[in-house]
Amino acid sequence: MHRPRDSERLIIMKTFSGLGVSAGIGQAPALLVEPAPGLPARDPKGDTDDDVARVTAALSKVADRLDARALEADPSAIGVLMATAMMARDPGLTSSVRTHLEEGDGPAHALWGAIDDFCAQLTAAGGYLAERVTDLHNVRDRALAVLQGLPEPGVPAFDSPVILVAEDLAPADTATLDPELVRGLVTAAGGPTSHTAILAAQIGIPAVVRCPGIREVESGTELALDGVSGTVLVEPDEQSVTQLSDRAEQRRAVLDAAPEGPAHLGDDTRVLVLANIGSSSDAPTAKSKGAEGVGLFRTEFLFLDRHDAPSQDEQVEAYSSVLNTFDEDAKVVFRTLDAGADKPLAFADLGPEDNPALGRRGLRLSQVRTDLIDTQLAALAEAAERTGRDPYVMAPMVATPAESTWFAERARAAGIKT
Repeated sequence: MHRPRDSERLIIMKTFSGLGVSAGIGQAPALLVEPAPGLPARDPKGDTDDDVARVTAALSKVADRLDARALEADPSAIGVLMATAMMARDPGLTSSVRTHLEEGDGPAHALWGAIDDFCAQLTAAGGYLAERVTDLHNVRDRALAVLQGLPEPGVPAFDSPVILVAEDLAPADTATLDPELVRGLVTAAGGPTSHTAILAAQIGIPAVVRCPGIREVESGTELALDGVSGTVLVEPDEQSVTQLSDRAEQRRAVLDAAPEGPAHLGDDTRVLVLANIGSSSDAPTAKSKGAEGVGLFRTEFLFLDRHDAPSQDEQVEAYSSVLNTFDEDAKVVFRTLDAGADKPLAFADLGPEDNPALGRRGLRLSQVRTDLIDTQLAALAEAAERTGRDPYVMAPMVATPAESTWFAERARAAGIKT
């Protein structure tokens, strides 16, 4: 039986495994992002109205800073930062803070408890919503820093290439990173649909999340990571880095050589290859990678990065562009506006919500703001007529047969067939 040499044991001991969420190979010294300071030991309670005003002012300052960062961020990150800022301005959050204050908490503990209440609802919803908990925690930590007069938590300053290592990273931190200096991201927490993962992929920074034990690494330690396999090497030798690069090159070669034309299973069953996209600009890339159509166009991203709703003409242009990208008989599925909860809209604030994760969001928001859904359905119908295509249209967060009937009738009235 082969016994590993000491050098082999060293390599094994210094390898971490996580979930690769943004492709690429990165190599640079680690830079640890220290966690936020957390709750203060002393949190004296004052007058309730005064404490509410203090917490509201702190949240407002956080929101203003996030808006300012949005002006400097990559265009793909603007919507995420604005949505996080709107979380900080949510009147439901302020209302919950007041409830905790009236129960005897000090301002810092009241803010912590209110955020925990919101996070519990998102966690219970699971999936994409559960991963918005990180965004709320970031709002909480920034507001607590303001309340305590501490520096804003986040990525420390640096002027040479690094791989950032953190428990997790907030969208506000990820969105403004320079890929020339940040050669990779590794977090102990996070998930494939977290904003950190999405933004890293859009900006072009290799990233690994859910990497247990990674915070054991000290700043300055040389790291190499593979953003597909999720492998992170500590103090790698030249051969190990070469192996990572070779595997990445092999993956690129496989993608470049991917067969074109219809896909079939081994028994010759025909299988549609459809893409999941968030903007019209994603469609040409999807087609170049072999997609025959769109399984889900998440249209809310047309709405999130702005203070007013997109006009019907704007939407017609976006939807027509996607339809024209694929063959005439291609299947293209549009999901109507899914907003609310973690994706608030400046122009569709319905006020405090007892159940933001599952309440007036998605289709139920559209039932209140019928102007938004009617404009969107009219735009989809016009795009279908203009392009000569028959798109599929679906609604988000449908919970009852009555909601399904309401949507189907409205879609048919707009002239949509499927």
